[in-house]
Amino acid sequence: MTLKLAAQYGDATNFGGHVTDMSWYTHKLDVVRAHCEGFGRDPDALIRSTNVETTLLRAGDDAVALTERYRRGQSLEEYKTHAVVGGPQEVIDTYGRLIDAGMNYIVVSDVPGLATTDILEYLAAEVLPAFR
Repeated sequence: MTLKLAAQYGDATNFGGHVTDMSWYTHKLDVVRAHCEGFGRDPDALIRSTNVETTLLRAGDDAVALTERYRRGQSLEEYKTHAVVGGPQEVIDTYGRLIDAGMNYIVVSDVPGLATTDILEYLAAEVLPAFR
């Protein structure tokens, strides 16, 4: 029902969740597209965004230790189905797949306490230039 309401009345959609399964995003967008067409709306007029929990690692960082308190009992691999944990290239690759799946905005969502100014500057220097 939410996707139908977004298609009928909304200006944007926001999906979060499955960074390893791009078919999840394309399915959601297909549903929105079909609803938009049913209402006579241009589906491309809606913003398509996703929020991605991101832990950008630097050389030598311990991904398991850094994410332990945020994984809520999940293994690192389970956590990585809905969060990006990796170095710059892994983050770039994941964001690129999201764009290819149809997202036109990515909200970089940080787990509270992981991002410090130096990590945000690292993200700006090493990841964001790939998307200019």
